[in-house]
Amino acid sequence: MAEVWDGSIDRCTHQNHLIRVRPSLGSLTPEYVETFLNSDVGRRILIQNGKTTSGLNTISTRNVKEVRIPLPPTGLQGVFAEQVQRIEALARHLDAAAAKAEAMAAGLSAEVFG
Repeated sequence: MAEVWDGSIDRCTHQNHLIRVRPSLGSLTPEYVETFLNSDVGRRILIQNGKTTSGLNTISTRNVKEVRIPLPPTGLQGVFAEQVQRIEALARHLDAAAAKAEAMAAGLSAEVFG
């Protein structure tokens, strides 16, 4: 799974089986790269290029470097990133609403059934 680092932890290091990717910001936005690598197509490419030992897929930095990412104009990537942020905000809102509804249902069940 690919994620964009937000810099929220000062002086943070990453574990050795995480691969850090730094896209050229003049041509690729991090959000676009993250979404592509997490898409069905991106994941399929990484899995096909990865090695399997004892049932575990191993993806090397070379495998990641060899992935060819479609390159739309950076302006369009920016619009895409904004849409992704809106959808993620909506998903967080829906998750919070679902958790609140579950808590209310649990409280009601406790009240009705003791």
